[in-house]
Amino acid sequence: MCHGNFQLDLGPHMNFIVGSNGSGKSAVLVALTVCLGASAKFTNRSSNMGQLVMRGKSSALVSVTMRNRGDEAYKPEEYGKSIVVERRIRADGGSSYSLKNAKGKVVSTKRTELKLILEQFNIQIDNPCSILMQDTSREFLNKFTPKNKYKFFLLATELAQIKSDFDFIATQVATVESILQRKSKRIADCKANTESLQKEAEEHHRLQGLSEEITILNSKLVWLYARETEAMLKATEEKIAEWVGVEEKIKAKLNASKEEKEKVHEMYEKETALVAEIQNSGAHVEAEKGKLNDARRLLNTEVQKIDTCIKDIKTRITHVGTRKKRVEEFINLQQTQEVDKIKKINEQKKAKIEQNLLEIQNINKKVEEIALEKKATDESIAKLDEALSNLRNEMKQKDHKIEGLKRKSAELVEGKQNRARLFGPDTIKILNLIAKFKASFSSPPIGPIGLLIQVNDPQWVIAVEAALHGLLEAYICTNSQDTKHFVEI
Repeated sequence: MCHGNFQLDLGPHMNFIVGSNGSGKSAVLVALTVCLGASAKFTNRSSNMGQLVMRGKSSALVSVTMRNRGDEAYKPEEYGKSIVVERRIRADGGSSYSLKNAKGKVVSTKRTELKLILEQFNIQIDNPCSILMQDTSREFLNKFTPKNKYKFFLLATELAQIKSDFDFIATQVATVESILQRKSKRIADCKANTESLQKEAEEHHRLQGLSEEITILNSKLVWLYARETEAMLKATEEKIAEWVGVEEKIKAKLNASKEEKEKVHEMYEKETALVAEIQNSGAHVEAEKGKLNDARRLLNTEVQKIDTCIKDIKTRITHVGTRKKRVEEFINLQQTQEVDKIKKINEQKKAKIEQNLLEIQNINKKVEEIALEKKATDESIAKLDEALSNLRNEMKQKDHKIEGLKRKSAELVEGKQNRARLFGPDTIKILNLIAKFKASFSSPPIGPIGLLIQVNDPQWVIAVEAALHGLLEAYICTNSQDTKHFVEI
């Protein structure tokens, strides 16, 4: 382009840019479309964006400021009351965007954000009904075939884009439904697996409770064995103490017997000496000797009895000592065996409990993993449901748009046959009512106004429609009385 620096301030409503050939009217349109995302080919000025840069310059900057107010404003909390779109074009053909707010701060540099802004404001850069370049209009008037005109019609009404969007949405819906079915089946499997694992976990919890109960019972059993062993040991100790008392008594009796034996022995020696002395005496001594012999025999018999009693007591003491030793050995053996047995049982129970606890931990971990997977699956399904709902809503909007375009197309077709239909579906009915009640008016209403207007040059059609706007479907009445009567019928 040949403009080094140019700024144009446009009004908020309709703007007319006039000037002689070569004054730069088309350059303004090219700059506007290029800034809003049009390609170089669309401008019919070049095949490469770099060719639009002024010769001798390395880059060009195009900036468009758009109003951003009212109910249809785009992200007013971020952009404010105006959006500044800047596109910098480099001589090598590359370009970049900067979307700024009303204060000049860059909000985004993405082309997708620009597309969303244009969709919000219903600005269709590539729609020839919105922007028609000179070469395109010339080619349309002079060289367009019916086939190309139909393509032009599809492009202008966006039917081709709507069909493409509809097909894409249908494909996306089918894909989402397929994913939803797979996820639903997987959720069912996960639920079944979760229920099975929950049952296993409950069983393991029950086993864990039984293991704890077994541990308590084992502890009680150990204490029972301990109490029984203590009672047995106490009874044995009491028995031993009793036998020790008996032994002491026997020893005391034995000592007394020994003393008595010694006394008897002394008496025996005295008597023997006396016998020897008496033998030297007379005959009367023989009788005394016989008495002494009898006493000696009695003493010997008593000594033998005492010896027998002593031997018996010693035997009983030996037997009691042996029995005491056996009882102590039995108690020690029983204690050792019971302790080892209880220790072994406790170790086995402890190992089994640890194994059960490990299994329970693994199951709990698996249950947590399945729960996380289920949560992720539920979130994915929720997102898919939301996407599916959005796609269906978009499909409904597209369907409504298609129906509207079909109605508009039908109206255009009917309008070619009867121009009155172009000004609304009730126009024929209104005209018939005017003809029916013609006599009740001072002068019949004239209209619709658009039906009475003939534009000699087609290039002014859009300008006339924009200027008259809603008046094309209006009617002209002679006076207020006719206006009131017209409204009533």
